Formats: sequence, structure tokens, C-alpha cells
Amino acid sequence: MAPLKNEENLISQLLEETYEISETSKLHDTGCLQKYFELRTNQVEQEEDNPFVQLFYLKGISFFEVQYLEKIGAYRVKFNKNVIDFPENWGVFELIKNAMNTARVGLYRIKDFDETLYEVLSCSDAFNGEPSILVFRDNSYLFVLDDGDSAKLKMIQDLVDEAQIKKAS
Repeated sequence: MAPLKNEENLISQLLEETYEISETSKLHDTGCLQKYFELRTNQVEQEEDNPFVQLFYLKGISFFEVQYLEKIGAYRVKFNKNVIDFPENWGVFELIKNAMNTARVGLYRIKDFDETLYEVLSCSDAFNGEPSILVFRDNSYLFVLDDGDSAKLKMIQDLVDEAQIKKAS
């Protein structure tokens, strides 16, 4: 009897998480649930109140947390056992620092700020696609969309706009 109870609890928890995420972030794409759960089980910590992280998981968008290292004045991105440090005063990262310090929400497409950085990142195997940075509260994320994926970019931009409106009111 105990194994059945554990299975029921697991199924109940999965359904509850799916329903909660779909309702709070207004995402109703059931086609990506398998990918969502695979990614979710690999995630050690997830910010449950962050609609952007939820969107990244539901839509299968690759993303990496960007950490600010005050001691060296740089932003660090860890991916696949690799580490890249970006100086805080370099291109888009200066804007990100200001946004994080004021807990603003912002979307920064790297190609709009630094063509060289964009070319380097978009050609690497780890960031195959169009890299952008999202700032939400005091967190920032580097995410990668397939080139030309305007639908996902619009979803992210709509969430940014919604979060900015909520913050202003």
C-alpha cells in the first residue's frame, strides 16, 4: 500500500505544480510539460516566485544565472563546468549593474549593446543562438533563444512589461 500512496503523492504534487505555474504566469502550453519536468528535476534550487524562471522552464529556454562578484568587479556565468567573467563596466553589464542595484526589471539583448560580445557568445557551443540578459529584482539571467525566435522573445518582453507596470503601481 505504501508505494501506491507515494505514487499518488508524486502525481498530486506534479499536477499541483503544473496548475500553480500555469495559473500564476498565465502559461497554458501543455506541449512542453515533459521537458519542463525533466529540467525541473535537474534544478537544485528554483525561485518559485520568479515568473521568468518558470517561463524558461516551461518553454525549454536555456538559461544561466549571472552572479555579481563585488571583490573582482565582474559578472560570472557558469555553464557546463565552464566559467566566464565579464567586467562590470563592459557594455551591457554596466546597465545590468544599475538595474540590479535598483531592483528594476529589464531585458537586454546583447546584440543591441555590443556586437563583438554578441558574436563571441552566439558562436560558442554553449550559447548557440541569440544570447540576452534578463534582470528581475536583484537577480540576472543569461538566456539563449534560437535565432529568429520572436514568439518566445515577445513572451519574455510581455512579462517584463507586466512586471514593470506592477512595480510602478
